[in-house]
Amino acid sequence: MPRAKVDRHTAGTATPAPAPSLRDETKAMYRRAVLTAAEIVLAEHGVEGARIQDIAKLARVSVGTVYNHFAQKEDIVSALLADREREFLDTVQVRPEDPPGFEGRSRARFERILQLIIKHRAFFTFALYEGLLESEPIGARSAVARSRGGGRDRFCDASVELLKQGMDEGVVDRQEPMLLQRFMAGALRDVMLGALHDPDGDPVAQGRIALDLCLRAIRPVGGKQSPSAPAREPGKPSRRAKP
Repeated sequence: MPRAKVDRHTAGTATPAPAPSLRDETKAMYRRAVLTAAEIVLAEHGVEGARIQDIAKLARVSVGTVYNHFAQKEDIVSALLADREREFLDTVQVRPEDPPGFEGRSRARFERILQLIIKHRAFFTFALYEGLLESEPIGARSAVARSRGGGRDRFCDASVELLKQGMDEGVVDRQEPMLLQRFMAGALRDVMLGALHDPDGDPVAQGRIALDLCLRAIRPVGGKQSPSAPAREPGKPSRRAKP
């Protein structure tokens, strides 16, 4: 069987991906407009109070256009959470340039979260209220609780592992890691929400103060580990209540 001729100028080169069609680009543009408008409406009215009509008006599209992309309001919220969760989870991963110790890593991670909150202020105004940073969202009807992205669980897991590192270093009181995570998440959430809802509030400055207070609160009393707290077995996972 004769061999097929191969063009030596094109051999080994990847076939370029086809350019998106005008229709696909238009759909993507409308979708971005709807999600951007939804952030603002959700921040102002909450998930329960937000209406499709308000989102469509702010996005400058018809209500029918919104329904062409999303079957119901909950789908808009889920899509928004999925888009932002990917970016959020990237901020909590340990990076090569992060300091090696518990406190340095905690500050570097939280600084990235603060910058992301400023970038997507409207999103975090409602997402924090819905329990984004917490191990147990406020109520089973929370938008974060209904989200299937798993971002909340992965954030909690990363936070617990960092707290365990602090215990191993002797700079965090040896308590149940999940309890400490809930304490810190609840305190940081309340401070950040207050700053986001205050027109004159500075989320970055107030967030840094809140983190300082949390780090002080979880230090061992007198610089020593609490003798009454149960020691954590190496490699034993923390117990997490199922939502």
